[in-house]
Amino acid sequence: MFETCTEELLKQRKQIDQLQDQLTADEVERRSHQARELLLDAARKAPVTRSLVRVRRIGMILANGVAADGSASEADEVEGMIHVAMDTSDRDVEYRRELVRIEGT
Repeated sequence: MFETCTEELLKQRKQIDQLQDQLTADEVERRSHQARELLLDAARKAPVTRSLVRVRRIGMILANGVAADGSASEADEVEGMIHVAMDTSDRDVEYRRELVRIEGT
């Protein structure tokens, strides 16, 4: 999970740097705290997830959540998405991808 999260964060490095340049010191501290809390939550959940694909999915959700310019409510959404990722089978994800492909965004 950490490897996937790191890879995703590196892909989004430019966006993260731009976002940090726009934030005040208090906002940076708040976002850092939220990121730590999300990382700890994901680290607790990943070991009990049997599928490596699901663990990677959690890492991707975490990285995108950290990179987004979000509020506390978005952090709650990221936490919820991590929970859903743990319970969603790989087959369910494939079905949903196909639905998005057919229906559009």
